[in-house]
Amino acid sequence: MQRGGGGYGGGYGDGGFGGSSLVSTGELNSFVEVSFQGQTLRTRLANGSAPSWQESLNLPFRPPGGDFSPAALQGCEDVVTISLFDEAVEAAERTYGAGGNNALGGTSTTQHFLGSIDIPVAALYRGDGGKIEGVLPLDSPPVLLGYGGAGGGGGGGGGRASLPGGGGLAQVPKPSMSVYIQFAPSLAKPEPTLSDPGVGEDEGVLRHAKTWEKECRSVNRHTKHRSFRAVATDGMGRSVHLCRYISSAQLPPGFQGAVADEPTLRQLMRFAHLVPHVTDMSAFNLPPGVDIWTTSQEFLDMCAGDSEEHALLLCGFLVALGVEAYVVLGVSATDSDAAMVFTPGGQGKRPGNPPAYAPMLEDSLIWDPMAGTIFSVYDSACSACLGEIGVVFNSDNVWGNIQAHGRPHEMNWNLNDTHAWRPFFSAGAFPHRAMPTVQTAITYESYPPAFYERLGAAVEREAMDAIVKKRARQHTPFNRRASRALKDLLRDLEGQILISPDDQGGGLNLGGGMRVGSLTELHMSQLAGICEGYTVTGSPMNLPFTDANTVRDVIDRLKIADTARSDVEFAVATHVEPYGCTFVCSVWVYIVRLTKISSYQ
Repeated sequence: MQRGGGGYGGGYGDGGFGGSSLVSTGELNSFVEVSFQGQTLRTRLANGSAPSWQESLNLPFRPPGGDFSPAALQGCEDVVTISLFDEAVEAAERTYGAGGNNALGGTSTTQHFLGSIDIPVAALYRGDGGKIEGVLPLDSPPVLLGYGGAGGGGGGGGGRASLPGGGGLAQVPKPSMSVYIQFAPSLAKPEPTLSDPGVGEDEGVLRHAKTWEKECRSVNRHTKHRSFRAVATDGMGRSVHLCRYISSAQLPPGFQGAVADEPTLRQLMRFAHLVPHVTDMSAFNLPPGVDIWTTSQEFLDMCAGDSEEHALLLCGFLVALGVEAYVVLGVSATDSDAAMVFTPGGQGKRPGNPPAYAPMLEDSLIWDPMAGTIFSVYDSACSACLGEIGVVFNSDNVWGNIQAHGRPHEMNWNLNDTHAWRPFFSAGAFPHRAMPTVQTAITYESYPPAFYERLGAAVEREAMDAIVKKRARQHTPFNRRASRALKDLLRDLEGQILISPDDQGGGLNLGGGMRVGSLTELHMSQLAGICEGYTVTGSPMNLPFTDANTVRDVIDRLKIADTARSDVEFAVATHVEPYGCTFVCSVWVYIVRLTKISSYQ
């Protein structure tokens, strides 16, 4: 998919989603739906693979307890959900009247999920002047059945299709949407406060940390509200300098002797992404604004953490492979206290015998382990996701961003330029000193395969139960044959989504000289015989280790069970791919609706 237009509380811009051309039987009729605090609004329909709505939606905002104080807004856990749907027209269900006469007339509509993005209120409040503006990537399924190559897994085509689309597995960006979101009236940006991490770190370091923060904020008007920090608070309430959190980390099982080639880098990114995300407020029952940093071993022992734990773990993996890497702190569209990883370019040629080559490391990159995405720092889409950078650090130093620009693609990334970056350690102000790491050796423990099989079975039961409850007034049959076929497809999907863009151009190799152009084409071809006589729609959805509420939320978001028709069947399949560490696993849920095609049509 290419870019799309959208917005909330502001204007909708031009853009596009889908691939190079429409495929087969119909163009897209898409709309955007925005849900917030129990209310939902939608745009009008826009046609084609480059829709433009040029429309504003306004939803009321009521903070918990009616408290508009900065502390309450930064601790607000409400989320704005923006979803993209295609509205398709289908023949009405055949009905039977008196005397057994049957009738078929008219049409009905159905809504097909194409992707979504969640934006927390706290991130919107911490954003530039209480607004978020730019092109944001959508969380889109890798396969969209019934669409010609659509979905996050690549492939050409942006229209609905009754037959698989052709062409190679296109090297396309994640589907995205241009949005403008703001509070109305605007809210003043929160005044930053000096960090007070408590005792524990050397007194001289703590004193200089406060001085350094003040100096960074006083450089110019752009840095006045920027978030700077050099010291964090650990799980025991002690202060710890940021440099102490960066260290080489033991790689997960199966990576012993690995080199920094692209398959290894993408798999390690995937591992960090799959560790469940839990905010400090939920994990430690903390008030808003209190941030706890844990070591990577503590992170994996709890198997839960927020963005800095994910970034520290990924950075440790990269350092272990000899990749120059830094942790970046700032504000993103999806996290008010975002932490990501930065790798400078020019590192593609890797030492070794034989030497390895990782083309992706030739570019300067921002790695977001929370979203599982990687951007070039020169990509404006990266700047929409990571709206403002305040701090960059590694095991040697901490640098405060004192330049006018805070968006990655607008910034000077030369950390040695003191006009752009204020180092914590410097020969003139505060000489460098040894900072032993607080990280400990990581030990990985896993569960037997039967645990993950039981988990998959439990998720499948929950998904089926959610569909049945959504259709409480209709009989809901499940197509077991189709479900078995979906499960077979899921077993290969985890490996297929890790294929690098450089390897995607020729499509997917099925062996025997056979190739298909996209994951969507592959799945539609595999299901063609089983689903003959049906119109098929659905997607595989991916989750980290999850609970029942999340599974039900997936069913609600897809709207796949939102139909009163009685001539439909459903197929559900799950697969859990373990990653060698307790609850670090990839949970796949494939949900499909099959609508019978009348022989009289």
